[in-house]
Amino acid sequence: MELNFENKYKDRTPEETIDILESFFKERGYQLIKVPTNSDIGTYSYYIQLRYNDVIVLISNGKGVNEKFALASALGELYERFCQYGYHAYNKTFMSRIVPN
Repeated sequence: MELNFENKYKDRTPEETIDILESFFKERGYQLIKVPTNSDIGTYSYYIQLRYNDVIVLISNGKGVNEKFALASALGELYERFCQYGYHAYNKTFMSRIVPN
């Protein structure tokens, strides 16, 4: 793989990251609640809730120079947390105990 130091992202564009990670969670039955914010100084951020049957399972925040970078950052953080705590977040037996049908 050739390294490109001209781009402003790592391995994938923000759009690719967003598509991949949104699909990952939706295919597993989770809902994503995304709340964008921006500041007066031109920075952007996203707050995301990962829900299962309308119960919040995990949350994350991300920031970036525009909305796409901020959303990709927040989704990346959410994915990292899911990988860390994912057994409980994805384990349907565990979830059925805390989320009524």
